[in-house]
Amino acid sequence: MNIVLLTVGKIGEPAVQQLRLQAGTASGASARAVHLLILDSRRMSSICLDAAFTEVALINRTLGINHGVLICPAATLNLTVAAIRAGLHDLVHETLSARRLRALLKNASPATRVGAQEFKAVAAFLRTLGGSPATQSSDADLARREQALLHRGEQLANIEKRLTFDRDALEARDRELHESSRRLERTLALQQTDADLTPEAEPSFAPSIDDLQALAKRLDQRAAELDFREKLLLEMQGLLTAQASVVRSTVGV
Repeated sequence: MNIVLLTVGKIGEPAVQQLRLQAGTASGASARAVHLLILDSRRMSSICLDAAFTEVALINRTLGINHGVLICPAATLNLTVAAIRAGLHDLVHETLSARRLRALLKNASPATRVGAQEFKAVAAFLRTLGGSPATQSSDADLARREQALLHRGEQLANIEKRLTFDRDALEARDRELHESSRRLERTLALQQTDADLTPEAEPSFAPSIDDLQALAKRLDQRAAELDFREKLLLEMQGLLTAQASVVRSTVGV
């Protein structure tokens, strides 16, 4: 089973790589036929891509292609028409998955039995030359991703700063509202007290316990003095009554 991969070369021109897979093939299959041709156009310039399509058309005329695949970032009408004219009738966006690769191998040669070892060989071949899903990103892709991550980090930092500022502002506003509420409550309380007071009625203040005790002591002293005076008056009344009796008895004699 012959597999051909076209990628961009070091000098910006199409580079053709071939893998001959030793797998069981049905009788009558041409040894020169290309069972699967993959054109990876993701890093090709327009000039390189035109040259790659020319190379694919030449391979198709001379050897024949069972199944041709174009790997591209995005399929446009012009790109699709050019691929079909060159002999590529299958388009894949970005990378090849393992399931898609198995399907391509089956479509390329239905009678060929591709075992696990052969499939690993194909995957390693595509991975090495840039057509496998396990292919590492280029330096430019990594740089773009790193730049995007840095930009996202700056955005998150700005959002965090804005949230912190908004939180501080809300807390300050909450404290201000709390103080305003307390001032309003005190103002309403004073207004209610002034409304309860009238010119005829002065506010009464509740005496303290010490004042009540002193007042009770003075009342007790006043009661004792009154009792003593009452006792003296009774004694004087008794003396006067006795003297009056003596006087009446003397005069009667």
